[in-house]
Amino acid sequence: MALTNTQKLKGRIVEKNLTQNAVARCLGIDNSFMSYKLQNKTFEFTQDEVKKICELLEIENPADFFETEN
Repeated sequence: MALTNTQKLKGRIVEKNLTQNAVARCLGIDNSFMSYKLQNKTFEFTQDEVKKICELLEIENPADFFETEN
């Protein structure tokens, strides 16, 4: 599971001319669930979701956007 640098990730979504909803669809999750994950409330992104987000948003260094919990 990964905690999110929310503002940075939201900025990258905008940079790539995408929407939160578009990213949620690519992950196969509901937009409201995506919102919870972006807010780090109760739900965090799985490693698979982080990988998909990085591919979609062309993120080379996931550590810039996500922090793994120990």
